[in-house]
Amino acid sequence: MENRKLPKLDLNITNRCNFRCTHCAFDSGILDLPELTLSELEKILRETKEIGGERFDITGGEPLVREDVEEIITIGKNLGYKIELVTNGSLLTEEKLRKFKQLGLDGIAISLDGSTPEVYNRIRRRDEKTFYKVIENIRASKKTGFYTKINTTVFACNLEDIPNITELALSLGVDELGLYYFTPIGRGNRSKELAVEPVKWLESIRANLRQYQNRGMRISLEFPLIER
Repeated sequence: MENRKLPKLDLNITNRCNFRCTHCAFDSGILDLPELTLSELEKILRETKEIGGERFDITGGEPLVREDVEEIITIGKNLGYKIELVTNGSLLTEEKLRKFKQLGLDGIAISLDGSTPEVYNRIRRRDEKTFYKVIENIRASKKTGFYTKINTTVFACNLEDIPNITELALSLGVDELGLYYFTPIGRGNRSKELAVEPVKWLESIRANLRQYQNRGMRISLEFPLIER
């Protein structure tokens, strides 16, 4: 293990959530799970650091429903971690963004699964107001100086919208667009029909995303395992 670095740690700090997204792997907001205390989280981060940990994501649920996210960031930065906050974006404010920046948070990843309120809300089960609030918070994250990423889960109902989402991400000036394949587990197990046939997903990526090479925005992809 000497000189080996660990992959990124996903630190799930809560299963509470203000959304009820179709695909949630953890059934967040419905399934009640105990939360780790600050001292327990610090213990995990210290032990992970001792075996080569360098970065972690603060995840949930929706992590911003916890009131001690600032303390978690402080613990992580004091231990020398690079930290990214993964959020649905609806609870961000300019005040929170400024405070997170002062504490040394490195990046923010915000979920966005559609280029319009109609497509977005098929998945996130919210309203038009929420969609535009999330868009504004993506802009605000970038303006505050964070490495800003959009996380998009790909379904049968938004597959054709991926080029539009990519264009929207470019117009917002984000640093990265992450595209994730919907795997029906957790709450998503009740919506299996939304899963894209894997070969169709791969063909769509090849057909629609090649043109975005060298456009100044990183595109990261998650692929399903395809067996022949």
